Amino acid sequence: MTTPSAPPLSLNLIPAPNWGKNVRAIVAHDTWEALRWHFGATSEPPEFLNRDTLLVKRCPLVSPLKCSVCSVERKHLELHEEWEFDDEKRVQRLIQFQTLCTKCHLVKHFGRACRIGQGERALEHLVNVNEWALERAKIYVAEALATWETRSALSYVPDFSFLFDVVRESKVHLKWLDQPRTFVTSRLEAIIWAKEMLSADTVIIDTETTGLPRDYPHTEVIELAIITSKGRKVFDELFRPLKRIPERVIRIHGITNSDVKGAPRLREYAGAIRRLLDGKTVISYNANFDREVINRTFDFHGEEPPSCNWQCAMKTYRTFEQSGRYLKLPAAKHRALGDARATLNLVRNMARAGA
Repeated sequence: MTTPSAPPLSLNLIPAPNWGKNVRAIVAHDTWEALRWHFGATSEPPEFLNRDTLLVKRCPLVSPLKCSVCSVERKHLELHEEWEFDDEKRVQRLIQFQTLCTKCHLVKHFGRACRIGQGERALEHLVNVNEWALERAKIYVAEALATWETRSALSYVPDFSFLFDVVRESKVHLKWLDQPRTFVTSRLEAIIWAKEMLSADTVIIDTETTGLPRDYPHTEVIELAIITSKGRKVFDELFRPLKRIPERVIRIHGITNSDVKGAPRLREYAGAIRRLLDGKTVISYNANFDREVINRTFDFHGEEPPSCNWQCAMKTYRTFEQSGRYLKLPAAKHRALGDARATLNLVRNMARAGA
């Protein structure tokens, strides 16, 4: 049986002033997926694993995958960052990653579990794994939260030195620590997000493609537009795809095979696009789709995709409107430049709501 001072599920809480100051905040989605694969949170290699992303060979895997705390077997696990705190120097130092099941991850972030209504579930799991009485677990949680509250009154500097032994420094963007968080939970947070985005060094993009999300893995970018948060156009080009554009897709955006017949391949602009997007915060109305289709098209042409901090205007808009359903982009034109401008106008309208 584990003692209260050193249980397997110690609540390694990050001080509130540094909420979001973690590895996921400073690397692109593809780099995070490479880390998940490297440390054994998944047995499937990421689809867009760039050879120069990781510095070291992959950690040996145990098959099937098991949670490092409770040993439950899962096809996919969550990757948890372990931190060490120097309370005298006010430094929180990344020291390792853990592969955890969902329940163990909830316990590690007990405060968040309570905020999303999963506190009782997390407490029950802590009791079961540590073989504790309920009162003993409650005492431990109270002590951990008291430490968290003490640190919350202070400001800690994150130390990511451990990460630089695994990931190339060019893939780590420390300046993203000053960017607004991507996950908003209320209308007020959506307004704050919009205001911060407009005041930051962000760009807005939109794509037109050869297909819809259900058409993966063959969808390609055939038009890409990039504008600044001030509305200045910095890129707007058509591309000739490797395969023909289906008629059902042409009926949506109106870009025909004749329109792209003399257009360049995306590879001819790959370097220019990376220079415009690398290290940038990029807003898209449907960030998951745009990120995947851009990465896929770059991969088709043997090019490394841009390393961006993606922000999804659609998800924020849904929170702003307090809607649980899909919302179409207001004033969408179904052309890249027009929809990039429509996305910018949407962000501006959300920001104005808090005026």
